[in-house]
Amino acid sequence: MTDRNLPYTRAAVTVAGSHRLLTRSFPNFAMRCEVGTTNLVTNPSFETNTTGHAASGTNTIARSTTITAKFGTYSLKCTYVDSLTLDSYAITLTAAAHMVSVYLYIPSNWNGTQIRVNATGFAGASGTITANADMSLRTQWQRVTVGPFTPAGGDLVGTITIDDTGAPTVNRFIYVDGLQVEASSYATTYCDGSRGYGHAWTDSAHACTSTRAATSLRISADDTDFLVPAYAFGLAFWFTPLLSRSSGYGSQYLFSRYLALYYYNANTRFTLKDYTNLGGGEGGGTYQVHVTHTTVAETPVFIAASSNVTAGKLSLSVNGAARSEATLLLVGTRVTGPSYLGSVGGTATHLNADINAVAFSKNAISDTEAAALYALTRPPATGEILGKYMTGVWAPTKPYVQVNTSAKAVV
Repeated sequence: MTDRNLPYTRAAVTVAGSHRLLTRSFPNFAMRCEVGTTNLVTNPSFETNTTGHAASGTNTIARSTTITAKFGTYSLKCTYVDSLTLDSYAITLTAAAHMVSVYLYIPSNWNGTQIRVNATGFAGASGTITANADMSLRTQWQRVTVGPFTPAGGDLVGTITIDDTGAPTVNRFIYVDGLQVEASSYATTYCDGSRGYGHAWTDSAHACTSTRAATSLRISADDTDFLVPAYAFGLAFWFTPLLSRSSGYGSQYLFSRYLALYYYNANTRFTLKDYTNLGGGEGGGTYQVHVTHTTVAETPVFIAASSNVTAGKLSLSVNGAARSEATLLLVGTRVTGPSYLGSVGGTATHLNADINAVAFSKNAISDTEAAALYALTRPPATGEILGKYMTGVWAPTKPYVQVNTSAKAVV
């Protein structure tokens, strides 16, 4: 498990009153929180060769830069000639739950029937061993996941295949990238050793398995009275989920210490709880408020959460909407020490998301402030330049400027 200290930029963003904006990360960077995993595929993104992957019949496979790869520079171009199997990768697993995931790019002229991803050859395996691509998604990357499945102890050698159930026109092709096989009951974000912070190759790059340490953001307790307030507290930030919801994943924690903020898959809702000495910690003795919201992969969501002991209220706002509130009847001594964004105590239930534009307050966040923060810190649309001044207690000493770098806009 790896912690990343949330950076303070005090001089630039100290604000009026008792509010402080600790980091303003749009548009230049985001802090990423992810669960740990090991990618068992030794050549998952074709950056140096196609070793380990095979075509069938007289089909061909080749590294390609024709389209923008999902990861790195190269993807795998799989061309059909006479075999329905477009790519295959042999692998030896253990008798534990596994997930397969891979990104596919289907051109508009592909006229096969149904592209599938399969875990084949694992005789006696239990669980899901095949999944269909969405054939309506053309000229874009889509992720297909297979599993979970558990190989039988006596037959651990098999093959991950990508095929079509019907023959397309000869010399039509698709692209493949980011193949991942992991010992997990749900698919995590893509991992290879060249992905940056927390990722590592176990041996030679692009020729071995790779690992990712679980990451979360630790908020240092150097301002104890600010970060661990006795009576009121406000937290606002953007987060962008990296994965679509899956039934195997359960809760993802956005914030933990004396308050807990998490997203729960089964209810498609955000929940804010106040954990104090009410008898039971995370298992009981809590006061909580819920907001129903279904997250979508790579779609940013704005959260504003508050605990106000004086007013006896716990409140939560999503995307600048009016707060949902619950009565906070009794609060004991606050828990001291560092808080975490993206995990429970830095050790468990890690978030798979990018976190941006984090703001803390020693006061509860009002509906007006939540709406203003949402409007003034939202990610810009492609080509849009935002150069706005926040007003009131949230006003920093500089304008809050955002540029969508994908549009190559310049302020």
